[in-house]
Amino acid sequence: MYVLLGGIKPLVTEVMGRKATRIYMGGCNWKCPYCYVPTLLNEKKCMRVNMSELIDLLGQIKGMEAVEITGGEPTRQDEQLEMLCRVCKEKGWLVKIHSNGSNPGVLANLVTENLVDVLTLDVKAPLDDEDMWKHITGGRANPQKVRESIDVAHIRSFEGLLEIVVPVLPGVNDKAEIIKKIAKDVRYCGIFTLRGFDPNHDLVDIKWKERVPPSHNKLIKLAKAGRDALYNVEIVMIESVEKGIETI
Repeated sequence: MYVLLGGIKPLVTEVMGRKATRIYMGGCNWKCPYCYVPTLLNEKKCMRVNMSELIDLLGQIKGMEAVEITGGEPTRQDEQLEMLCRVCKEKGWLVKIHSNGSNPGVLANLVTENLVDVLTLDVKAPLDDEDMWKHITGGRANPQKVRESIDVAHIRSFEGLLEIVVPVLPGVNDKAEIIKKIAKDVRYCGIFTLRGFDPNHDLVDIKWKERVPPSHNKLIKLAKAGRDALYNVEIVMIESVEKGIETI
């Protein structure tokens, strides 16, 4: 079996405190203009790698205790994603999946099979605001599917952690009332993260490079607005282009 791969970054992150390698699976069904990995949207620019070779490569990374599987959108390669998760769990590695939430059925299967330790979903707008979702994703998102993906985390067999990541986009969703609405939609998540937009990447739409990223102080204010609507949340976290990661 082959997997469409955008790249691997060994030991660049953590999953539940354990050293993790980030795996970028190629291809995406959305076209968010602010996306900082535009090459992953073009499947022709991605690598076709034999699954066994990928597993062997991961096994050679010393000190690795976990994987974060992201994209692109990893759930588009459902069979490959399940096999990768299954092998990683067999090796004793924690598994984090970062998804746009467009394929709840795929996520539900992984959760039911106990193949996920951390489920991270991007929630870019209030779930009842279809116009904002279309604006952010190039007209391709179905917020109802995202809602169903959030519900996956409440399947009884899921003992892992649900993290919601909100990309804070200047001039789009960067108002306190919008963040509070999103927080109400996802109020039972374990971690609520605001991720500041960063124009210093190769973006899908180069016009977005002209937009000013949210300041650290603004992210703090937005995080506090979101916290007012959340329940049972372990951490409210901001990722600022100015000062890195901070918990609120």
